[in-house]
Amino acid sequence: MNDRIIDSGDMRKYRTEIPNSIDDAGLSVYAFRLYAHLKRVAGDSGKCWQSTATLAESCNMSGGMISKAKSWPAQN
Repeated sequence: MNDRIIDSGDMRKYRTEIPNSIDDAGLSVYAFRLYAHLKRVAGDSGKCWQSTATLAESCNMSGGMISKAKSWPAQN
């Protein structure tokens, strides 16, 4: 009997790696949260097509805070 379990799924299903330089960048907590979510969903292409409303819902932020976080540090 074979009791092995093989998971050949994408590792992004289980974790997201964030470079230490992002943690050291002095981002606001909102910009950091947005970065982490974008890093998770962007995939290998680095592109994310989620709307501001979807990002806001996923990150538990308002749409205005998403827009502000996107422009960090320009408006902060």
